[in-house]
Amino acid sequence: MSYDLKLFHLPDGVDPEDAFNELAEREEKRAEADTTSDTPLPELVRKNMQSLADLLRAAHPAFEQFQPDPPLRWLELTDEETQVQVTIGEESVDLTMPYFREHAGEMMKVVVTCIGTLTARTDFVTSDPQLGGIVKASNMPVILAQYREMDTKLPKIVRALPDTGISSKPGWKFG
Repeated sequence: MSYDLKLFHLPDGVDPEDAFNELAEREEKRAEADTTSDTPLPELVRKNMQSLADLLRAAHPAFEQFQPDPPLRWLELTDEETQVQVTIGEESVDLTMPYFREHAGEMMKVVVTCIGTLTARTDFVTSDPQLGGIVKASNMPVILAQYREMDTKLPKIVRALPDTGISSKPGWKFG
């Protein structure tokens, strides 16, 4: 489970919730239509996505870019230490943060850097589905409070679920 934020273009005069829902529909249709991830993106789209990745890596050098061959239809940046993952798509940027972090404050600083960098250099806004609306980097205390509240509730929720036989060990631990 993770705390997720989505940055996207908000046209003038359009309701943020409507723009978010329309984007979600386009992304879902695109995912359904693209049965193979090896279909190349148009070069201009790929360059625009790489420009966003370069902006974020310049602002936060700890990001490492995942570059498989052949390239995916999205770009991924990950900061291993804070476990912030950025997924740059054709029309949006997703920020993903895992729950159960001892250093949530440091993780949120990386998120603030990402939001501040992208909103200063693009016309993107940031949607926080957990809070149900558009947020800004200045809203980080509220976002962090929401994150921490959910972080404390999740163990109780997981314990209340029926036993599925799935290991409770974190997915990133193999040994």
